[in-house]
Amino acid sequence: MRRSEPGVPGPQVCDQAHAAVSLAAAEGRGEPVSFDARIVKGARDRIEMMAALRDALDADEINIVFQPIIELSSGARAGYEALARWDWNGMAVSPAEFIPLAEQAGLTFDIFGLGIRRAGELAKKLGPAPEPFYISVNLSACESGAGGPGAERRQSSGAVGIAACLAASGDH
Repeated sequence: MRRSEPGVPGPQVCDQAHAAVSLAAAEGRGEPVSFDARIVKGARDRIEMMAALRDALDADEINIVFQPIIELSSGARAGYEALARWDWNGMAVSPAEFIPLAEQAGLTFDIFGLGIRRAGELAKKLGPAPEPFYISVNLSACESGAGGPGAERRQSSGAVGIAACLAASGDH
C-alpha cells in the first residue's frame, strides 16, 4: 500500500482510497490501483455526463429510433426494435456508454418509459397491422423489477405505461 501525500487531510485520504478501490473493482483486473488525477477526472466526467443525461431526459432530448426487424424467410417486416440514442455536445454517445451511466443514476426506467411512449405513438401512426406485428422495447436488467428499491413502483408504472400505450394505439 502506498502512503498518501504529506499534508492531505484524513477524510480526503479516505475518499481517495475509496475512489481507487471503486476503480479497481470496476476495471476488474485484480491489480492494485493508486489514486491519481485521472480518477478524479474520470469521476467528474461521469458525474457531468450523468447530469447531462438527466437534463436530456427532462428536455426530451433522448431520441428513440426504430430499427425494422425483417423475417428472413419471407423478407417481410415483422416489427421494430426501439433503440435509445443520445447526442451530447454535438456528438453521438454510444448506448454502451450512456446506458451503464443511466443504470448508475437510476434513469433506465425513464428511458424505458420514453421507449414505451414512442412505441405507442408509432403503433398509432402505423394503424392496424395486416398481419402479426410487434414493437420491442428493451428493459435494462437492473430495472426489470427483479427486486431491490423501487421494484414495486417500477412494475406498477411499467404496467400502467404499457396499458396506456396500447389504449392510445387503439389496439386494446
